Amino acid sequence: MAEKRASYLILGLCATGIILLGLVLSMARIRELHAEGKCGQAHTFEGMKGRSFLPDNLALEKATESLALQGFDTNKWVAMRYSQTRAPDGVPDRFLCRNHVDERRGVVTFTNRTGLLREVYVGLSNDLVICVVKQSRAPFR
Repeated sequence: MAEKRASYLILGLCATGIILLGLVLSMARIRELHAEGKCGQAHTFEGMKGRSFLPDNLALEKATESLALQGFDTNKWVAMRYSQTRAPDGVPDRFLCRNHVDERRGVVTFTNRTGLLREVYVGLSNDLVICVVKQSRAPFR
């Protein structure tokens, strides 16, 4: 009788452990889904007075900060290098795909280990940087 009770106790503890492990592992996915649901929300940053264009490093900083504010794990989303545009001062962009018509706007693209892409639209307006995180998508093939 005592052996049967001990077996049930061990079985119950194992089942509880498996359920708790499943909950812990699913929390990251739940946070990601919650953040995904907020895509399209604008994140506004102040204190950018005196800038006539959007520098690459500022765009990357604010795009990364926007991902974090929205709830995405910035350790899982890495900015992709893009070096086909230049700032008006001639410095090559490293991460910002600059808008050719308006040098105050552009896109920073992030990727994760599964290969999904997430774009953050970044724009400089007066003394504000405004970022909008877009929903993830598969890369074009």
